[in-house]
Amino acid sequence: MCIRDRSWIRDSLKPLSDVFGAIPAADFGPKKMHALRHWVIDTSAKKGRTLARSTINSRMRRVVMMFRWAVGMEIVPSSVWHGLQAVPGLRRGESNRVKESKGVRAVPWGDVAPVLDHLSPEVAAMVELQWLTGMRPGEVRMIRGRDIDRSDKVWVYRPESHKAEHHELECERMIGPLAQQVLVKFFKADPNANLFSPREVQKNQMLARREARIHKLWPSHERRYRDEAPSSVGETYTTHSYRRAVHRACKAAGVPQWSPNQLRHSRATEVRKVYGLEAAQVTLGHANADVTQVYAERDRELARRVALETG
Repeated sequence: MCIRDRSWIRDSLKPLSDVFGAIPAADFGPKKMHALRHWVIDTSAKKGRTLARSTINSRMRRVVMMFRWAVGMEIVPSSVWHGLQAVPGLRRGESNRVKESKGVRAVPWGDVAPVLDHLSPEVAAMVELQWLTGMRPGEVRMIRGRDIDRSDKVWVYRPESHKAEHHELECERMIGPLAQQVLVKFFKADPNANLFSPREVQKNQMLARREARIHKLWPSHERRYRDEAPSSVGETYTTHSYRRAVHRACKAAGVPQWSPNQLRHSRATEVRKVYGLEAAQVTLGHANADVTQVYAERDRELARRVALETG
C-alpha cells in the first residue's frame, strides 16, 4: 500500500485507542491483545460486516509494529513488544465469525470495458493505465508529470513513494504507446500537479451542472456553483475512494464487482501467457518470481485444450 494512504493506520490503531486508550502503553500485553482481536471481530459483526481472517491478522500485526516503534523510541520497555510477538495470528477455522479470503483474481476485460462509461474520465484513465501497465492502485493514483521520463519511445514512470521503498528497491513502470495515449491528455502545465485529481473532477462536474442550468442562478446557489471545489475534496484519490468509484460503476454497468488491485493480476496473467513468467516478473516489478506466481493465474483454458486433444 502506498505510503501516502494512511487510512490503514486508522483502521488498525483506532480500535486500540477505543478499547485500551485509558491504560498505560506499558501495561498492554498478550491477554489484552487477544481481547482487542475479539473486540474487533465482535464490533464488525454487530455492524453487519464480516472481516476476513487475513484482514484481522494484518490489523493486529500493525498494532505490534506500533509497539516496536515505541520500543525503538524508548517509550515502552522492550518486554511489551516481545510479549505481543508471542501472540499467534488467527488460524484457519479458529473463529466462525471471520471469513476466509478467496484471494485476488484477475478480472476479464469483458467486465472492465462496460465500467469505463460510468466513470469520470480521470478514473477511467486510471483503470486503463492499470490494465496496460500492471501498476498498483497506490501508484496510478498519484502520478505527476515530473515523475515520468518521456525521453524515449517507452516512457518510464518512477513513483515518488511506493510499496517496496523501505527495502531500498527502485520502482519503475514502463509506459508503452497505448498507455501513453491514455495518459497524454491529462498532462498539466505544472509538472508537480497530480494528473488525476478528484478536486478537478468535482470542479468540472460543478461547471457542467452550471452550464446546464435553465433557471436563473440565485445568490443562495452561488456557493454551490463556485469555480473552486470544496476544500474537503483532496488533490489525489486514496486507494479507498478509487475503489469505491469503481464499485459504484460496476453496479451501474451491471457487471460483477471487481476492484482496482485485480487489474494488476490481469496484466500479470496476460503477460505470462505470451512472454512467460520472467516477463511477468519484470513487468510487475517483483524481486522474486514466487510472488509473481500469486498474481499470474495459470492458463486453465490451455490445460483444457491439451486434455481435450491428448487426454
